[in-house]
Amino acid sequence: MNRKINSAFVYCLILCLFLMGTACSDVVDVATDVSTSDDHVAGVSRNTLNDDAEEAYNDAFDDVEEVFNDAFNDDIGDAHATLDHMPVFSYDFAGKATATALPTPTAQKLPLWRGFNLLNFFNTLRYRPFDEEIFEIIAAFGFNFVRLPIDYRCMITGGDWFALDEGALEQLDRAVEFGIKHDIHICLNLHRAPGYTVASPPEATDLWRQREPAEAFEHMWGALARRYSGVPNEYLSFNLVNEPPDIDETVYARVMGRAAGAIWEHSPNRLIIADGLSYGAKPSYMIMELGMAQATRGYQPFNLTHYKAEWVSGADRYPAPAWPDIMIPMYLYGYAKSDIRTIYDIDVGSAFAGTGAESEAGGEVGVEAGGEDGARGEDEVGAGAGVEAGAGGAYRLDINVGIVSDRARLVVKADGQTLFSKLLVSGAGEGEWKTEVYAAEWNIYQNIFDRDYSVDIPGGVGRVTVEVEAGDWISVNYLRFSLPVSEGEGEEEGEGESGGGVSVGGVSLGGVGSMDGGGGGIDGGGTGRVEITITPNNADWGAAIPPMVISADGQVSAAVGASAAGGEPSANGAGMTQNRQWLRETYIKPWEDLMAAGGGVMVGEWGAYNKTPNDVVLAWMEDCLANYSEVGLGWALWNFDDAFGIINSNRADVEYEVYGRYRLDRKMLELLQGYDR
Repeated sequence: MNRKINSAFVYCLILCLFLMGTACSDVVDVATDVSTSDDHVAGVSRNTLNDDAEEAYNDAFDDVEEVFNDAFNDDIGDAHATLDHMPVFSYDFAGKATATALPTPTAQKLPLWRGFNLLNFFNTLRYRPFDEEIFEIIAAFGFNFVRLPIDYRCMITGGDWFALDEGALEQLDRAVEFGIKHDIHICLNLHRAPGYTVASPPEATDLWRQREPAEAFEHMWGALARRYSGVPNEYLSFNLVNEPPDIDETVYARVMGRAAGAIWEHSPNRLIIADGLSYGAKPSYMIMELGMAQATRGYQPFNLTHYKAEWVSGADRYPAPAWPDIMIPMYLYGYAKSDIRTIYDIDVGSAFAGTGAESEAGGEVGVEAGGEDGARGEDEVGAGAGVEAGAGGAYRLDINVGIVSDRARLVVKADGQTLFSKLLVSGAGEGEWKTEVYAAEWNIYQNIFDRDYSVDIPGGVGRVTVEVEAGDWISVNYLRFSLPVSEGEGEEEGEGESGGGVSVGGVSLGGVGSMDGGGGGIDGGGTGRVEITITPNNADWGAAIPPMVISADGQVSAAVGASAAGGEPSANGAGMTQNRQWLRETYIKPWEDLMAAGGGVMVGEWGAYNKTPNDVVLAWMEDCLANYSEVGLGWALWNFDDAFGIINSNRADVEYEVYGRYRLDRKMLELLQGYDR
């Protein structure tokens, strides 16, 4: 798209996309600062409408158009005329020592940039001037890209969104100047924008639903566009807002489109990059049609990249990451999230074959009546009707529940029969949970339970399922299957050695506290309780769970030919393996499709926190880099001289090289340098 267009055209294009996109989109009346309405039109395809329904459909769209036009009846040029007095950045490009080697980017195709995020403006606590030496080092190492995440509070004065601090802008001028001088592309990004951030604390206003923060957002980008209007795209781009949530695409395109209009009013050719939806994970074709490139993220799997990250709730309880690894997602979603609902579906027939064959004490155990889902009762179901619960052959399943989002009914079934059903409810004060957590963004409690719920499984069962049948979602820390002690033998723990154990990925198998120290396999080989523990190790939101099989030796894999809901069948169980192919197919393929459709894409952030073992990080990074290189994705590591970077990252298991006044991770540097294709 030729981006020498006026703001009125941008508005018209957004309106057309809005009307063409879907009849069921939420409508946001920013003109009156009201929340998203929930007006749904007919609820069916227009092709199936009868005459009456079509008339209602058209009437509804007339209303939508009126609301939409009311929201955009102002003119950017008039609204931001005050920018005319602001200084403009200038640079003597004619006097530059050498011609630039930087490629020319377009919204349709971004270059293979390679570089880093610099955090000088990341928040008010870290705010510091830019150091030219850092740019010199980045260039000397062979990199050509720097992204600057900006907390808007660092560049305003007196808390006034419309009063930009000239001293702060002069610091940004220095960064742009250093980039030009050292042939490094600079990408300015509002990491915290008026009304939105993924960081803490959250903003008190709402960029997506309220007029004033949206106007401040446009004003800031209009000011930056005017200031740097003379800088070519080879040296400078704008990345509008960091990691938008999973909001309606039309709402996102509208807000980004207005900001783009403010930019192109002053700098008609400026390259604009908008992060993908759902925190950078989901491409937006509306954004592409508006003439903007997009940026994704490289933080998968999250339990590897953010292992023990202090700012991530529950990261201190993530299992130790490995790469490649068995993928066992930790979230169970209820019908409230039907599009990503998950179930642990486990074939235990081989692992526990014959455990109930000689049972004589079996019998039907009735179901205790429980309260309604809406009540906070301790309603619970014992062994399901019709299921033989043999004491001599039963084994136990312990489910350690981590987080409970609002309320969720945990259900366990054996061969389709309900054995256990319990409504878990988070709330204020004391309860079953260990830690009360109020999620202000959603106005619900997401308490940390960290508590076992135990179920007796009858012998001879072939299939066990664990799911959330009603409510929101829970996280699961582990699933532990325990076989009983052999008849007539003691269970005196502490008298002798523990049974031998085996650990594979997120699965461990072994004897526990037996007198004789047997129990290296399912049959035990001696006395004591034998356990198989499945430890979910994938914290990626929305990750699907294929049906699993526990073999006779305790190995867990995806069922051959099985698939998670909505997925393709697995030919050989590879659907549970996290590796380079998994990264490519799961997280990069949607962006390849956008690129094929004519959209420019890069990876705006990626990397792993310094608590992840470095050998794991390097193995994972090499697979990421190989994928980026093959697909043609430029990237920016988060960050350069901090916990994710190559300088002063403070990893406990790295032998650092002294590099001037810095400590350099040479292995990571050379790995990054090796992918310059």
